[in-house]
Amino acid sequence: MRKDAFALVWVQIDAPRQRSRLLANRGSATRSDVVDGVIPGQIEHFDEPVDEEPIINDADDTASSNRVQEVVDAIRCRRSH
Repeated sequence: MRKDAFALVWVQIDAPRQRSRLLANRGSATRSDVVDGVIPGQIEHFDEPVDEEPIINDADDTASSNRVQEVVDAIRCRRSH
């Protein structure tokens, strides 16, 4: 297994869903918070990964144990080559 392998997992999320998740996380107090002023800049200035060949995951699938396993398998596959 290559230790120097790199895998980027890109979770795609739209702005309204991102805001909804931020507020839900803030309400649960189980995750670190993000300052409100940071989010608009992240949305406006985010560059989609191009050269990194990301493993793409939709935000709705992050709670799916099957999809999580698929992502883990994809990372392991990249590390083994």
